Amino acid sequence: MKFYQLRMRPLLGPELRRKFLVYQRASATLAPAAEFAQFLYGQVASRGWSASGQ
Repeated sequence: MKFYQLRMRPLLGPELRRKFLVYQRASATLAPAAEFAQFLYGQVASRGWSASGQ
């Protein structure tokens, strides 16, 4: 980064919000991506954030 005279700065704002939706059949086994989505929902819930984006 010194070569380009750049500095790293933490981003403090604006707050970024995104909505992720996952659809699955109730009778089907979970694909790896769906298992990862369940993991993400658990992480969001453990931090007290809203998975619905509200």
